[in-house]
Amino acid sequence: GDDWHGWDVWEEGTLPGIVEIVRECRTNGGTKLSVMDLFMAEGETKRDEDIVSLADALYHLPDLQKLFFSSVQLVDKDIEVLSESIGRLKDLKELTVMGDPIGDTGVRILASCVLPKLTDLTMLNLGLVGMTDTGAAALAEALPYLTNLEMLYIFRNKIGDSGARAMAKTLPRLTGLKTFLLTNNLIGPIGRAALAEALSWLSCGQQDYIDPGFQGWAHWETEAKSEIVEVVNECRSNGGTHLKCDGVHMSAVDVVCLSQALLQLADMEKLSLSGITHKTGVCGIHEHLTPAIGSLTNLTELRIVYYPLDSCVFSLSEVLRNMTRLTLLDLSGSEVSCDHVSHLCDALPHLPCLDTLILSHNEIGDEGAMDLAVALPQLPSLKSVWLEDNLIGAQGKAALAETTIVSKLQCMTGSVIAPGIGFQGWDNWCLENPDLASSVRDCLDDDGDKHLSLRRLKASEVLPLTESLPYMHGLEALDLHGVQTHDWDMAVLFSAIGTLKGLTEFGLSGVQIGESVIIALTEALGNLNALSWLSLNGTMIGDIGALCVSKYLPKLTEISMLDLRGNGISDKGAMALAQALPLLTGLTALHLSDNQIGAEGTQALTDAILSMPSLEDGAHIIGWQGWDHWEQQSPQHIVEGVKRCRASNGYRLEFFVGVELGDDVSSLSAALLQLPDLRRLSLVDCIRGPALETLVSAIRNLTSLQSLDLSLNDMCDSVASQLAESLSSLKGLRTLSLQGNSIGDPGAIALSKTLLQLRGLTNLEMEDNRIGHDGTVAMQLAMAHLPKLQSGMCAGIGWQGWDMWERESPDEVVDIMRAWLGGEDLSCVSPLARRMMQKMDGDTHDMDQLLEMSVERDSCSQLSLSGHSIGDEGVEAVAKILPKLLDTLELDLSNTGMSDAGAVALAGILASLRNLHKLDLSNNCVGHSGSVAISKALERLKSLQEFSIENNEIGPAAARYLHEGLSRGPRIKLELGHQRRRLQKKHLKKREKKQLKERTRREKTRVEREKREREMERQKKEREERERLERERREAKERERKERERKRSEEEERQRADRERLEREREQREKEERERREREDAEYLRLHGREEIQSLKETNASLRSDLETERNRANQAEIENARLMEKVATLESTLERERDREREREFERQRQAVEVAALKKEVAILKDRNQTLSKAASKPARLSHSELDRLVSIEIERRERVERQRIEREQRAAEEAERVRQ
Repeated sequence: GDDWHGWDVWEEGTLPGIVEIVRECRTNGGTKLSVMDLFMAEGETKRDEDIVSLADALYHLPDLQKLFFSSVQLVDKDIEVLSESIGRLKDLKELTVMGDPIGDTGVRILASCVLPKLTDLTMLNLGLVGMTDTGAAALAEALPYLTNLEMLYIFRNKIGDSGARAMAKTLPRLTGLKTFLLTNNLIGPIGRAALAEALSWLSCGQQDYIDPGFQGWAHWETEAKSEIVEVVNECRSNGGTHLKCDGVHMSAVDVVCLSQALLQLADMEKLSLSGITHKTGVCGIHEHLTPAIGSLTNLTELRIVYYPLDSCVFSLSEVLRNMTRLTLLDLSGSEVSCDHVSHLCDALPHLPCLDTLILSHNEIGDEGAMDLAVALPQLPSLKSVWLEDNLIGAQGKAALAETTIVSKLQCMTGSVIAPGIGFQGWDNWCLENPDLASSVRDCLDDDGDKHLSLRRLKASEVLPLTESLPYMHGLEALDLHGVQTHDWDMAVLFSAIGTLKGLTEFGLSGVQIGESVIIALTEALGNLNALSWLSLNGTMIGDIGALCVSKYLPKLTEISMLDLRGNGISDKGAMALAQALPLLTGLTALHLSDNQIGAEGTQALTDAILSMPSLEDGAHIIGWQGWDHWEQQSPQHIVEGVKRCRASNGYRLEFFVGVELGDDVSSLSAALLQLPDLRRLSLVDCIRGPALETLVSAIRNLTSLQSLDLSLNDMCDSVASQLAESLSSLKGLRTLSLQGNSIGDPGAIALSKTLLQLRGLTNLEMEDNRIGHDGTVAMQLAMAHLPKLQSGMCAGIGWQGWDMWERESPDEVVDIMRAWLGGEDLSCVSPLARRMMQKMDGDTHDMDQLLEMSVERDSCSQLSLSGHSIGDEGVEAVAKILPKLLDTLELDLSNTGMSDAGAVALAGILASLRNLHKLDLSNNCVGHSGSVAISKALERLKSLQEFSIENNEIGPAAARYLHEGLSRGPRIKLELGHQRRRLQKKHLKKREKKQLKERTRREKTRVEREKREREMERQKKEREERERLERERREAKERERKERERKRSEEEERQRADRERLEREREQREKEERERREREDAEYLRLHGREEIQSLKETNASLRSDLETERNRANQAEIENARLMEKVATLESTLERERDREREREFERQRQAVEVAALKKEVAILKDRNQTLSKAASKPARLSHSELDRLVSIEIERRERVERQRIEREQRAAEEAERVRQ
């Protein structure tokens, strides 16, 4: 049932928001009440009646366990109204008053009237209530009553050091405290220290999170610069252990804010201040920042980079003494001079954990380096020192090199002294070498670029590069291509490269290395144990270099790729390499082409390579030997063709029409021996005579060849027989083209025997040779056993004798037959025919003109020359070619000017046209003899169906003979028609004139052809002469170059000898001077040594006695000081006990005041109840008001008297303590 009597009345006079909150609480069991964001609506204000209503509601919720006030606009007087109702909640576990400005007064009311009654409270939250030190002290006095308290939150207030100390004295009594949040107050180092000491007992792991936090964050956030706020925010979000402030421009106020932030981040472990700038002349910057850094005693890494410290180095050195956990100190670019280093060196011995010291880009100089040399050995954990660009000279380097710590670093890091001291004078070096600096700058940083590639390095840049290489500790790949300089500079460069212990890739291609620096190079390579990729392509190290490289190769255990191409290595060097290669178990790539390795060296390398499973066949690795020599001795067009072949991975080598290889093809044959992977070889119209025999012999070594084209090379039978022997070794051949040669029956028979072994042959072209019947039969039998061979018009034996027929036939007939063969579909024409047409006409577009000629061709079975005045000579040419056209069905030779001679020639081949159906010879000049020959031929032609010979000069006798001859043979439709009786003299003269004109034209053509041939021969001789002169010029140039190199080497040797001589003389002079000084010192000691030694002994004895006296005095002073300190400690403990008793008395007075106030309230309640009872009983009260007042006054007087007596006793005790203390 409802136990709240008068709910309706309360609900009517209460704010609806409060009613809703209380109703929700009652609905959920009455154990949790959350009052949040009341009076926030527009136009709504808080009234005193609302707070009274809340107090009434709390009075009727006795079972409440959680009470939460947030943003309710509570003030101190509201807390006074609510305190009685809250104090009645005996079961309350959690109390939160957050975000309301109750101030110190409200906190004191809670501490005095509420908290002592809530003994079961486990969580108290008074965050953001405006509490200061006064409120914190009052709260600290009330906390001992909260014996079950586990969580205490008083964050975002204004508590200072005094409030923190008051809390620190009370906290040890809260044995169950697990969480204590005090962030964002105004607590300084004294308060933090007091809290840390008070909470040290919680180290057993009972606490969840105890952190004083960032004190005064809200105020600090408004004052500080936005960039600094972001940096500190990021640090706090990461646990407050790492702060990085880079590139921020600060004023004096900003530095103060940063210092305040550092004071609040006591758990800082890593601090980095980089590139911070400030206004010139601002005072007090370092005075704030340095003490703040000194407060961070937990620091392990401190970086102050490119921040001008100036005079702050002294104060910074003082605070460094307390940072015993520091492992890294970076002051690079902070204007640390030689004077500042002395202060820094005084602090270094106090850093036992320091393992990395970075002082790069300062102005330490030789004096600072010598101070460091004294201080560094006192750092037992030191592992790395960085002193780049500090103007350290030879004296400073020598001092550092003599220290024991440097030798220790060398043993640990495996590097020389240079990485520790660093690159001195970097800025000046960049100004002197701007082009090189852009490439080197990124490689000097450990986190920078790991690859350095320098192409065409100038001679003036070699020494600057040498100076910078020892400082590129993280360099992994170095590529130096085309460096040209003196051998002395190269030797120094290689020595610097040998210091790059982490180098994994090294390329030195195109650099001419002399014998004097080969040893320096190989010694440097021997130090690069991590090297996995090495290229010495084109360095011309020769056999000496190969011997040196093979000596150090076993040390390169990680090597996987070795490139020694173009180095002039012969058999001697190859055999040395062959002995070292099996030791390289990880080698996967080896390149040795373009050297001068002979058969002996090749065999040794092959045996070595076969024993290495990670490498392939030796032929591919050893490659082409003697390329440079071959290139110098070979014609230019052959060299260019072979270069194109090598550019295509050595797969294709082609020389087409127009390239004359000449009679001497020994260079080409030598090139073929060096191209084992060659798959396609095309030599079209390039070679003649004995040169072809030499080339054919070299083809047998091309075992990977798949396509071979030797067309138009005038190959005879003997060369074809030799080619057949070479083809027997080409088992993978797919395409063979021998068109346009002079191969006869013997050559064809020899080739046919070899074709039976080429089972994979798919394409064979042998058109336009001189193969007869026997050769044709042999080739056809061989091709029948090749299942993959393609068939067609352009495949196989094809048309034999085309060139000879073309040369002997009239041009008009040749053009007509070429056009007829080309026809509408050019694919019907063999490649040889097309090539011949291009060679004859010079232009490929002439084919279109030939097709436009008036040659009627309906298909490949019809040949018509009607209307072309070719005469007997043309008909004889056609007669020679007709047997090749076995599928010809119709032949039209009408109106061609044919006479008896042409008819007789035609009759001789008609019997071979077994498929001829129609023959037309009308409108010619065929007479008796011609017609008789035609008649006899037609008797054997069984397939002829139509024959026309009208309008000729056949007489009656010949006509009868034709009728009789055709009647004995098959039935043929004969058309004699009208025959001319007698050939007129005019027509004969015209024909003779035409024939004479034709013979004149042919003679003229022959003369022009011979002229062209002579011109070509002349050009060929001129080209050979030019090549000879060019070759002689190159040889002379090479001799001059060698002479210059010899003179330069002699000059360098002379200079080296002079330098060595001067060095020996200088050493001799130094030795004599040293001996002279030693003699003088010995003489001086002999004369004055005993007196000085006796004087020194006496001085030493007196100093020892003085030292002993001072030690005794110091011991006595320490003993007296210890006694005084004990007395002071005793007095301080007595005074502290008195102060504790004073605080207890104050607490007792406040408690009594509270009890008096409570007693007054009880009296008032009794008065009210007495009046109520009196009215209810309608009789006077048992006690009057005056009597009650009298009783109360008596009680108050009694208690005041007791209190006065107690105060008097305490005053007397305080006076006695003060007297004792004085």
